[in-house]
Amino acid sequence: MIFVMVGLEKFCFKRLLQTIDNAILEKKIPDKVFAQIGNSTYTPENYEYKRFINFVDLVEFIKKSRIVVTHAGVGSTLLCFDFNKIPIIFPRLSSMREHVDDHQVEFANKLNQEKLVLVSYSPEDLINKINNYHNEVKEIKSFPRSECVPGLIFYLRSIMDDNG
Repeated sequence: MIFVMVGLEKFCFKRLLQTIDNAILEKKIPDKVFAQIGNSTYTPENYEYKRFINFVDLVEFIKKSRIVVTHAGVGSTLLCFDFNKIPIIFPRLSSMREHVDDHQVEFANKLNQEKLVLVSYSPEDLINKINNYHNEVKEIKSFPRSECVPGLIFYLRSIMDDNG
């Protein structure tokens, strides 16, 4: 199963949800998909979803999923690390009105640079990474969350210091 989560943002993330929907319709994703769609105005037609999921169920979805696709939220990413999942990160873009700025792109770039996650910036690349997940994750570092959190905290503090 593929679990898609968009977090709790007030902004719609139609681009991600529609990409998954179209790929299922076009038979480019054979897996069962379940998504947490948050405040999105887009309603998936080809997979099951809930707007919001309680924490216990969220953890269960992450644990039992073969692949987790998520926005570049810090909490969502760290939760994946907690359960030894290497997520595919699909950052929200301010140019698409998916967020107020591009901090998710910056965060995704840093995680990608450190080889901690798979990052996709386009719908085509996202589908490619889903379909080649097994091979793609071979390039990713695999280590306990406790080893990566200090570096992420340092990085996040440096961003906050730079931004005010």
